[in-house]
Amino acid sequence: MNPPPLCRPAVAEVLGGARLAQVAVETSTGPHVTPAAFTAAAGRLWFISSRRTVKVRSLRRRPRAGVLVRDGDRAVVVSGEVEILSPWGPAEAASTLAAAPTVSLALASYATSNPRLLGGYLRDLLSCPLEALPYDRVLVGVRPRRGLVLVGDEIVDAWGRWRRPAPPPAGLRGRAQVTESTGAPWPVDALPPQAARALRRRGSPVLGWMTAAGPLPLPAEWAPHGQRLLVSSAALTSAGAPRTGPAAVAVDGTDGSRPTGFAGALVRGPGTVVAVRGGRATIGVDADRISWWVGFRSGTVRREDLGARRAA
Repeated sequence: MNPPPLCRPAVAEVLGGARLAQVAVETSTGPHVTPAAFTAAAGRLWFISSRRTVKVRSLRRRPRAGVLVRDGDRAVVVSGEVEILSPWGPAEAASTLAAAPTVSLALASYATSNPRLLGGYLRDLLSCPLEALPYDRVLVGVRPRRGLVLVGDEIVDAWGRWRRPAPPPAGLRGRAQVTESTGAPWPVDALPPQAARALRRRGSPVLGWMTAAGPLPLPAEWAPHGQRLLVSSAALTSAGAPRTGPAAVAVDGTDGSRPTGFAGALVRGPGTVVAVRGGRATIGVDADRISWWVGFRSGTVRREDLGARRAA
C-alpha cells in the first residue's frame, strides 16, 4: 500500500528541509506566485495569510492552487483543491467549527514548524498595519491531487493525473524560435530599492504557468543572458503546459525571519516557451506589471503607468 502523498520519503525529506513554500493561485490576469511559511498536517499543506490579500481573494473565487517547496536542487510540486478556514462569514465559520480537530492539528504543526517566523512576527507586531494583525488571518489548506518530485530537471517520482512525459514538439527541439516574446527590459528601477535588489541579485526564481488543472509553480534558474528562465521540460510536458500563455516570475529576497525584512517581486505578463534543449525549456516573460512587497508594504508597477509617468 502506497503511503499518502505528503508522507512519501522523497516528499517528506524536501518538506522537512525547506523554510518557505511558493504558492501559485489563479487571478483574472494569470498566475500569481508568492512565498509563504507552511506546514504539512492531516494530508494537506497549510499556510496562513491575511484575508485581504490577492492570494486569498483569488482562492475564494477559484479554490485551487499549486505549491512549490524547494530544498537545494530537490523540489516538490503539488496542485489541488483549497479550503479556507476562518471565522469570517457563515459558511467558513461553519466549516471551521466542523473541522476543529484538524484546525487545531494544523495550527500546532504550523507553530512547531515556524518558530523563528512567529518570533519575528511578535517582535514586529507593533509596526503591523491593520490587515497584518492576527485577527485578520485565515488558515488555508491545499489537498494535493497530483505531485512531482524533481531532482534538478529530472522527475524522480510522481503521483496523480499527469501527462506522460513526451518529446518536445519538433519545431522547438534543440533550437531557439522566433516568438511573441519581445524581451523588453523589465522596469526594475521603478520598484522600491529592496524589491529591485531582490530581482537584481538573480536569486532562485520561480516560474508560474497556467495549465488546464490550475496554476503551477516550477523551480527555475536564470538563463545566462537576459531575463529568460530555464525550467525542466519534463515538468512542463507532464503538466500539459501550453507553449504560450499568461506567466509569472517570482523572486524572494527575504532577509531574516522578521516580516519587516521580507522583500521580493513578482513579474507578470505573456510567457513563451522559446526553446527546448537538453531537458530544459527556455522561457521568456514580457512584463506587463511587477508587483512588489517590502515588509508590510506592497504595490504594483504597470508598464503603461510607467510610460505615462516618463512622458509627463
